[in-house]
Amino acid sequence: MVAEHLGGVCERPDLKSPRLWLRTLVVLITVLLAFGTVWRAGPYEAGSHTLGSARTHSDFTAYLAGGRAVRDGTDIYKAHNQRDWAYVYLPSLAILMAPLTLLPVPAAVLLWFMICVAALGVGIRWCRKLTGAGSGPLESAPALLPVILALPFIVDGLMRGQASVLVAVAVFGLFYFDSLDQPTRAAGCLAIAALLKVFPLALLPYFMWRRQWRFCGFSVFFMFLGAVVLPACVLGWQATFDYLIEWVQVVGQPAFVPGSKAAYFPQLLQPQGLHNQSLYAVLTRISEVAAPASVHYVRVLSDSLSIVAFMLICAVDRRAARTNRVFVQSALVVWLLVAAPVTELHYYILLVLPLFGIVYRTRQAARSMRFLAYGLLMVFGLFAMAVPILGDGLDAFWFYGGLCGLCLLLLGGLLRVASQQPDQQLITRPDRSVLPWVGDCRPADVSSTPRSVPPLIAS
Repeated sequence: MVAEHLGGVCERPDLKSPRLWLRTLVVLITVLLAFGTVWRAGPYEAGSHTLGSARTHSDFTAYLAGGRAVRDGTDIYKAHNQRDWAYVYLPSLAILMAPLTLLPVPAAVLLWFMICVAALGVGIRWCRKLTGAGSGPLESAPALLPVILALPFIVDGLMRGQASVLVAVAVFGLFYFDSLDQPTRAAGCLAIAALLKVFPLALLPYFMWRRQWRFCGFSVFFMFLGAVVLPACVLGWQATFDYLIEWVQVVGQPAFVPGSKAAYFPQLLQPQGLHNQSLYAVLTRISEVAAPASVHYVRVLSDSLSIVAFMLICAVDRRAARTNRVFVQSALVVWLLVAAPVTELHYYILLVLPLFGIVYRTRQAARSMRFLAYGLLMVFGLFAMAVPILGDGLDAFWFYGGLCGLCLLLLGGLLRVASQQPDQQLITRPDRSVLPWVGDCRPADVSSTPRSVPPLIAS
């Protein structure tokens, strides 16, 4: 009788279930990525043997070098890993890395990998809820498609131990909580992103233009806490201000001085690096080949084009429908990648949000706009397949800014879709993809029966 009573609880899992096979595949891929990440962070000394990569390929070891300098009381901007990659971030990240230096390096790398994977899962959930895709398991083809298309960037970020993974998650959280009218949490996400890598700070003028002063005030306050108060509590006020001045000299200033000869410039902002797909880097490489005399004007040209694109986004945002707001947010994310001084491959994890928006929210657009959006998805799909297959065969693609061009194409498509009025017939359908404010309920939960309206929406 006990067995009969528990029969419905202790059912055997269906070994033929696609969901089970999918989850098994995800776990297997995650384990392989974890092993590869730990291996690339080598070499490790184990007695008389050397394990791991002969030459480190991990940025996380540079973070650990900064944390080790905090513990030893030495200059964090003189710290570097075995490949001579220097620590070039704000002091707060080095302070957060200090406890991880107590662990063996492989254990610290593995822990960091697990943190990034967990955070990425949360970020994808935020993207899905923001675009009206729900928050359940990734069990359907539409839910998996954006992640698959962004997989080359995700793998690059995870295996390099890059903080760009957490930066992308923080940016997703920024737009998600902003859509819920929670400025404090949104400001906290922006502060986290800017403290890890400063370039997301370029999003602040957009919220100033929208006159979201409460959000802007909290953002500045949280950044002050993270950049000044936290380091001062650990390092002291004088050391904190000395480090901030040093950071401006070795990192901040070279980012806005063309042809800078600062010691860390080749590591950070070298336009000749093929994987640097920022607009400034691409224009610099092309001008050096086509018109060397015009190299000195590249910075002015790239900054001017970035400002024009930002103003265009603001103009579209002014007249965009409420249901198209996610396309404006997605356009801001793409603009951020184009306008930043440097955008390596792992920065493009940010494209997860625009890809989710295209997959789930273009259903309410006009037919021509849907064809445009799906065409962009097809282009990115071809790129995602070409990266692992062609490898070095894409050098010409990288040199002439192929990924930057794709992002400019994506930016134009997103603005075009955002400026269109939604299809009224599709709006009247009780579908979650066009009713993102329903929350986590399933489509079957939407009925003709009146439901209580949450206070947030009622306001």
